[in-house]
Amino acid sequence: MGDRTAAIRIPRSHFVVWALLFASLAVFCAAVYPSIPDSVAVHLGANGVDRLRVKTPFLMLGPLSIFAFCCALFTSMQAMFAYGLRENFLYADESPSDEFLRSHRAVQRWWFVSSAGFSAVVGFGLAWGFVSVRALELSCVAVVAGSVALSVGFLVPMIRHYSQFKRVWDAVSPADPKAWRGGVVYSNPADPRLFVPREYGGIGMTLNFAHRRAKRGLIAFTAAMAGFVAFCILVL
Repeated sequence: MGDRTAAIRIPRSHFVVWALLFASLAVFCAAVYPSIPDSVAVHLGANGVDRLRVKTPFLMLGPLSIFAFCCALFTSMQAMFAYGLRENFLYADESPSDEFLRSHRAVQRWWFVSSAGFSAVVGFGLAWGFVSVRALELSCVAVVAGSVALSVGFLVPMIRHYSQFKRVWDAVSPADPKAWRGGVVYSNPADPRLFVPREYGGIGMTLNFAHRRAKRGLIAFTAAMAGFVAFCILVL
């Protein structure tokens, strides 16, 4: 069972493609930098206020850092999802079927293609948007289209995969029905799992907030988000 459960993981090829995309974006940033005007209008928010930013190499940190953030975010989501599946199969002392593994690989493939494509559109679009106002407008349209593609690319296979998820969740639900009724928040110190099946909607699982790793993960995630926002405000 262990070998089959270990098959639920992120393929190494995904990390290779992420690295190649980041390297390509760095080369693209270096290529478009000479075409950027000496003063660049930077949009500050929904109020429509812009300010001029002097052309410096630090401008290119924006697309690169946002692409890296998207890579880390989407990869961590994919990793947590795979970890939750493995954990629950082991908890139930069951082995994933061939059909389940094929369906899971299809979901991972679609998720990777859509998330990597969205991240590439955002990164390359931001870098190109520094060249001119027209380029910025076109890049914004591309980002919206990428968001739609990301949603469709994830939801379509997930809907097909959900019935199999449901069978797994039914098999590994907590023995004590009073411990958890399928709500959003689950906290049970007696449950050794970090991720537990969730009955209603979403991706089908939630955190066991009583688990020590859940607290560490939430602290790390909050610190990472705060650090990224501070970096964008102070540096970019």
